Amino acid sequence: MAEVRASSIPDEATERDLFEEWVMEKIFISKTTLEGLRTADGYRNSTLSGTDYNGMWSQWKAIRAAKLRQEAAQ
Repeated sequence: MAEVRASSIPDEATERDLFEEWVMEKIFISKTTLEGLRTADGYRNSTLSGTDYNGMWSQWKAIRAAKLRQEAAQ
């Protein structure tokens, strides 16, 4: 398996921005609201809508990591 170079992995802030951009398109939530749900290692879940933002964030990171590994292997 190819090793993913550290330089090819976006930093946490970039990943959060990409994730939040995607969420804003899908759920119609504001950037300010998403930023307010941030925690040190993920997101608080919305009790009003029942949306699992932390679960979505975990899935997002796993999918992005798999893509980076696949790209590095090519």
